[in-house]
Amino acid sequence: MELQEFNELFRKYESGTLSEEERRRLEKWYNQYASESTVQPDHTELDERLKSVAGKLPVRYQVTKIRKMYYRIAVAASILIAVGIGTWWFSRQDKVEHQVTQNDIGPGGNKAVLTLADGRTIDLNESKTGIIVKGEHINYQDGSALSGVANGKQRKATAALLELSTPLGGTYQITLPDGTRVWLNAASTLKYPSLFSGQTREVEITGEAYFEVMPNADKPFKVFSKGQEIEVVGTVFNVQAYADEPEIKTTLVEGSVRVVNQVSKAVRNLRPGEQSSVLDGNTKVAQVDVSEYTAWKDGLFRYNNQPLEAIMRNVSRWYGVEVAYEDNALKGERFVGMVSRYSNISTALAVLEEVGGARFTVRDNTVTVSKK
Repeated sequence: MELQEFNELFRKYESGTLSEEERRRLEKWYNQYASESTVQPDHTELDERLKSVAGKLPVRYQVTKIRKMYYRIAVAASILIAVGIGTWWFSRQDKVEHQVTQNDIGPGGNKAVLTLADGRTIDLNESKTGIIVKGEHINYQDGSALSGVANGKQRKATAALLELSTPLGGTYQITLPDGTRVWLNAASTLKYPSLFSGQTREVEITGEAYFEVMPNADKPFKVFSKGQEIEVVGTVFNVQAYADEPEIKTTLVEGSVRVVNQVSKAVRNLRPGEQSSVLDGNTKVAQVDVSEYTAWKDGLFRYNNQPLEAIMRNVSRWYGVEVAYEDNALKGERFVGMVSRYSNISTALAVLEEVGGARFTVRDNTVTVSKK
């Protein structure tokens, strides 16, 4: 398959507009690549196949360093980099040989705790991807029963608030009673009712979550986080509201959202491709590359001109590590690139080390960042 053809097919794959014939061509390429590279994915869905390839490729295919004259090329190429196709944009052909860690750390996975209305907590099955809530019934997405929940006997508890929480290195999905789907990133908590009985559908998020809201014009969906309120009818968006992030960021993928700054009471309406940033009483809106802020849902770290400090906060949450800087000037170094979140930390850090001016060492669950 020619590079230009693959580029077009993968763009259609990302936007959900692949025809059956195009999907077969893309799968044929994947199967050929997998047989040559000995990658043996466990899943049959195309998106899972592509993710499984991304973390098993040589580092030089997974990232590009930002240089101003090549910035637009690097951004356009990052889709190809995600699945290992493309060129080493800056003519580097050498492999990463430096061992950045003395003790490697595996990636996060499906980990979450469900808190029931009576206060009981359940550690959710790590071999499952999510749960479905339908009134008094809570099951895993594959239909299997959720151990510890007496389904059908929770009627009094359904009016109370439930919680789904992910730890550091955890992610999980939930389908709410109205059919809305939510993906939780690491170190996040979603508070929700097991039945939307009022005039609105209200949930609360701390951390980061990706929402696909089921449309219902008669019952708006509201998301509360620190310092802001989001109101939608039916749309797709990402909210990042971590306590250690300087701003609350809402990124709109499709549809429309109404963002209310709870300090200033300012209201901003977002259009697809826009992101609001709320800090105290200030609200800013800017056009962004949406995929940079939603790639985590698809198992990827993707950076378009992001500073190292922001990148390392994501690394810290996903791998459950502390980060220490020997030189604070390194925090501002910026990168463009992509790497699988399902790589070990040694691969993720080797990518950054290969293309930047930093060196990383992991000891006793702490990543130390120093100059090369």
